[in-house]
Amino acid sequence: MLRLLSVSLVAIVIAAAPVAANEFCDKELAPLVVQRKELFDKLSAIGKRAKEPGAREQFCTTLTAAIGNIRKVVDYMEQNKDFCGVPDEAIDNAKHGLEQNQTLRKKICVAGAQQQQSKDGQPPIPKPPVELKLQ
Repeated sequence: MLRLLSVSLVAIVIAAAPVAANEFCDKELAPLVVQRKELFDKLSAIGKRAKEPGAREQFCTTLTAAIGNIRKVVDYMEQNKDFCGVPDEAIDNAKHGLEQNQTLRKKICVAGAQQQQSKDGQPPIPKPPVELKLQ
């Protein structure tokens, strides 16, 4: 009887392990998910008033924070893949989203800053020391 009870307890613990792991993982990821939602809501609000002065700088700062958040989520998912039961597809999707946001940041923040410099009369890229002519 005691042996049957111990086998039953082991079976219950093994069966409950994925549930406990998922609850633990959900609890660990919850603050990052909440932060991500707040950041993307803020990005959306800034996007609606994109023509206002300083909007691009606010957008870029918030986007950089969002990219950092996504990077933390990807790192967590990769480190706890087996324990949390994270599918490879979810990790790949998160990495793809990270790449898209990094590309967006390059287009808006880096290229936009260079265009702003050229409007101010400063060349974004220095001219070569020699005059080049195409033949």
